[in-house]
Amino acid sequence: GSILSLNGNYRKGKAGFTLGGFGRANYNTVTTTKLEQSSTRQGVSTLVRQTGEGTSDGLFGQYNLGFDYDLAKNQSITAGAKYGVRNMNFQQDFLTQLFSDGQLISSSTRGVQSKNPSGTLDVNLDYVHTYKPQQEWSISTLYSRNDLNNNFDANLLDGNGNLSSRQRNVNDNLNQEFTVQTDYQTPIKRNQMLEFGGKGIFRQVDSDYRFLISGPSGEFDT
Repeated sequence: GSILSLNGNYRKGKAGFTLGGFGRANYNTVTTTKLEQSSTRQGVSTLVRQTGEGTSDGLFGQYNLGFDYDLAKNQSITAGAKYGVRNMNFQQDFLTQLFSDGQLISSSTRGVQSKNPSGTLDVNLDYVHTYKPQQEWSISTLYSRNDLNNNFDANLLDGNGNLSSRQRNVNDNLNQEFTVQTDYQTPIKRNQMLEFGGKGIFRQVDSDYRFLISGPSGEFDT
């Protein structure tokens, strides 16, 4: 695996920048599994043995970039972008064998490949106007987006290594949200503050799920 970390800031005059984040990558992680189930009925012993071996790799991280600028002595804007990633890939082959009284009766192989990439993005832009201490007007905006996919392919082979069927799962999701908010506050008397504002949220949620299955030809009907 490998790790990447970033952290820094820079300022010149009225403008300032910040950069930060952390990421980690894992690759070629090997996993093995073994399962056996046995039973005896009318003097005949049956054994089902399943073994599996697979590899996986993943990428995880979150990074952000910030910016601020003084428009005037009493006015400023800030902006930022944050990106997160979480990708997982998995490949595993399962061998299932059936024994009767110690003799191999049948065997089949199931190969599974799973891909689960996802990414999140948050972008904000804010404005603040200060008139006097504790009296200010602000506008804040935020855009958020989340992409999530959960897909896998499975190939089923018979004891001779011939393809008998295939399965495919496709699950794509997209969530988007935009928020805008404005607030105003001002002191009206000693130890008394007047505040009011408004907020709007606009959302979009899309989900596309498909399950496909094929025969020995390996072709999917779309």
